[in-house]
This record gives sequence, structure tokens and C-alpha cells, in this order.
Amino acid sequence: MSVGQSGTELSFGVIKDILEDPSGFSLAKLKATAEAIELKDKKSLIDVALRGRMLCLLASDSMDDVKTLLKMGVAAALANLCSAPTPFLLFADVFNTKPISLCEEMFGFMEETIITLKDVPLFASGRNTLLRMCNDLLRRLSKSQNTVFCGQIQLFLTRLFPLDEKSGLNFMSNFNSEKDVLYNKNPDPSAFKHQVSHDHTSDDLEEGEMTDSSTPLEVDAGLYVKFWSLQEFFKSPALCYEKAKWMRFTSSTDTVLDVFSSIKLMAIEEGDICSQSSSGTFSKYLTSEKLLDLQLMDPSFRRYILVQLLILFQYLTTTVKFKTIDQVLSEDQRAWVNQRHEVVLRLLSSNSPNNSSSGTFVSTVERILERESYWNKWKNDGCPSFVRNPEKSRLSVRKRHINPLVTRTGQKVYRFGNRELDKLWNVCPDNLAACRDKRRVFNPDLHSYFQDAIMEMDPAEKVEEEYKSINKDEWSWRALRFLSRKCPHFYINWNPPGRPVKDYLSVILTEKIQSEVSYLQTTF
Repeated sequence: MSVGQSGTELSFGVIKDILEDPSGFSLAKLKATAEAIELKDKKSLIDVALRGRMLCLLASDSMDDVKTLLKMGVAAALANLCSAPTPFLLFADVFNTKPISLCEEMFGFMEETIITLKDVPLFASGRNTLLRMCNDLLRRLSKSQNTVFCGQIQLFLTRLFPLDEKSGLNFMSNFNSEKDVLYNKNPDPSAFKHQVSHDHTSDDLEEGEMTDSSTPLEVDAGLYVKFWSLQEFFKSPALCYEKAKWMRFTSSTDTVLDVFSSIKLMAIEEGDICSQSSSGTFSKYLTSEKLLDLQLMDPSFRRYILVQLLILFQYLTTTVKFKTIDQVLSEDQRAWVNQRHEVVLRLLSSNSPNNSSSGTFVSTVERILERESYWNKWKNDGCPSFVRNPEKSRLSVRKRHINPLVTRTGQKVYRFGNRELDKLWNVCPDNLAACRDKRRVFNPDLHSYFQDAIMEMDPAEKVEEEYKSINKDEWSWRALRFLSRKCPHFYINWNPPGRPVKDYLSVILTEKIQSEVSYLQTTF
């Protein structure tokens, strides 16, 4: 076993002992231990220790200790003692191992604890874990038996995530096609022996208006099948764009609206309707053949069906980004939808003995559907952010005052605050003309330029090394540039390469240039 491995195991054991201390573990002890550990991956040690301790506590069903450890994990993450996703993973371990009854109890505790992490940077590291945990929990719950808990989870996600969170938008406008309303598609006609009182509609009255004469109306198997077949279109509105399905939908809708217009409502006081509506929530319809006659006379039940029709009508006439090309209503179909829309609104208005209450309900439904159209338009536009950028300032910017010496035409006068620089720059104010001046392009004679340097290298002259020109960096740089332009011996084979520049110049000047000068002097 290596020294590093033994140190890691020792540090892990110390952290584990702190978390398992029966007297109670504290953040101060954990922080002091983390500061004493000289390891780069001490966060991972604390992560493993916290999750290991959580599994032990979950096996012992000690929920008080579990809550304490969860608070400890959140505090450790805020103190940068463990990784950012660790507190979210601890909560996920709890909800993945406990039954629904305990999960419902722990969820309220999680709401109070996790909300402190919403506005801190580490929330971004654990948001996916939190979202996955809540979705897994929703899949475990029954929508008919755990309605309140499902709503609590949805509200928690709504408060925690922004409105433009893509995971909660149904961005593709998909339908919940898994929710089926089971009914008997081949009912026994003998089961329909009940007759309900209805108000006969005369020919000279508008559709939806009722007279006072009452005659019995039979609820038969055909009405039963047509009534409950509408739920198939409510579940998958795209079926209405098929020609055969559209005919069946219009026939069933007209039959149901005629029945609602004809059947007399139960004689229930307005207070009884309110108490009946708020007494319970039913997420599934009861589709027994024996109940249909009572359901047709129930004001609350009528509201459910009529509001469903309004929602479907709005979808059929609204532009949705993800509809296919053939999912468009014709002019006749659109006219039929608009006409039935008015009929549904009249039926909703007459659904209560108190007209003011019915008017309030209808206006509320219309307002909700209007908001839904805005929401649909926002999704069609690609879900742009609700955060608006601040408008740019429209104040005119004052122009900076410029020195008149700079803006004047003609020859410019430069002022640098130094007499020599001013003199140098004003020799020729026009830079372009100065660059074109032929006096700038000059090269002295090769032999006359290096005459002094060659003489300095003569031992007879006895010039000290520090005063020789080849030992001066600025002269060496100018000499190399001049040789590269004028001397044919500049590109000689220099072995070994990398020798000092002064040695190179010494060879060029003494062996090449001086020899040429001597040859010229003897020849001419």
C-alpha cells in the first residue's frame, strides 16, 4: 500500500467517524477536519462519506438523523466543503428508497431546505438532479389517489424554475394520450330504462333556448356511446383533422349539445352547487350506464364537458407551430366551430340558477383561454426570454474639443512638449513627402564605412577591446544590415554555426573587405 493511499484511507476514516459520532456531528468539526487534510480530492472524500452515512441512516429508518444529515449536506455545500450536487443527491437517495407516505412527509422538509440554494451559484450544478428526482417521484404516484402530492410537486417546480424552463413547457405541444376514459363501447340497451325530464325546443326558437314545456327524454345506448366517444377527441385533438373522424366528432358534439339544451337541470340551490364543486376533486369520469341520466342533469358535470369543448375548439382554430400542413380547418369547418362555440357559451351562462355567478364563471373561462392563446403565441415564437434588456441611452454625446493645431489645414505644427522632438518632427511636416524624399535613400561606400573599424582591429593601432566598434551592439546591428545589402560575402558558410557576431564581423572585415581594399590599392 502506498503512502498516498494510506493517507487517503486515514482521512476518509476520520471524516466517517465525525459523521457517525453519537454525540452529534457539526459543521465546525467537519470544516476543521477538511482544513487539516492535505489532499487535492478531499471534497470527493466528504461526498462519499456523506452518501455512505445517508445509506446507513436510511436502512435504520432514523428520519430525525436523516433530516440532520440533509441539513449538514446543504451547509457543507454552501461552505464549499463538498461538491455542489451532493445535497441534491442526498435528497434523491431518500426519495428513491422510501415509500410514498414518507416521501410526502420529507417533501415539505425538502421545500424548506432546498429553497435556500435557489439563488446561489451551486444550484445550477444540481438542478438536473432535482428535476429528475421530482419526475421520478411523479411517475411513482397515482394521479387519482395522490392528487394533492402531485400538485405539491408541480408547484414546487414552478416556484423553483423560471417560466421559460424548457422542461416544463411542453414545447412540442404533445398530448397526454395515455389517459384513457374507459367506457363500454357496446352497451346493453336494457341498461337504459331511465327517462329524464327535458325542455322541448320549438322550431321558432334559437338553438340553446329552452321553453317551459317538459317531456320525458330517453337516454339510450346510442347517446351513451356518442357522449363518451368525445373523450377520444379531447385526448387527441389531431383526430379531428381526419375526414371520417371529423364527421363522427361533429355528430357526437351536436347530439350532446342538443341534449344539454333539452334536459332540465337539477333543482339545486346556488350554495349547494358551490359546496358540491369544492367538496372533492375527481380526476376520472365515472362511465357507468346507470349514471348517465344523473350526470346529464348535474350542473358541475356539465361544466366539465362544456369547458373541454371550449379548449378543443380553441386548439382547432389556433395556429400551432408543430401542426402539420394538412392539419388546417376548411372554411365550413371553421364556421361550424365558431357557431358551436357560441352555443357552448350560452349553455355555460344558463348552467346556474344565479345568472351573475354563471356570468363570472364564463368570463373567467374566457380569460383563461385568452391567456392560453398568449402562451401558445410565445411558444410559436421560440420561447423568447421574459427578461428585457435595458434600452440604450438616447442622450446625444458631446463632441470632444479638438486642438485647432490638429484640425487646421495646410502644414501641421507638432507640439510634443520637448524642444528636440518638436524640431525633429517639424523638419518635414508632410510625412508622405518625407518618405518619398530621395535624400533618405542613401548608402555610403562599403570600404569607407568600415575603414575605421578595420583600422581599430589592426594590432599596430593598439586600440583597447572596449573601444572597438565591433563590440558595440548598435554598430554591429547597423553593420549587419549594411553588409546584407552591399557585401557579397555576407552569406558565407559559417562553421560552426552559433558563434558570436563580433567574430563574424571580424572575419568579414579583416579577411574579405580589407583584402579587397588592399587589392584595389595595389592594382590601381
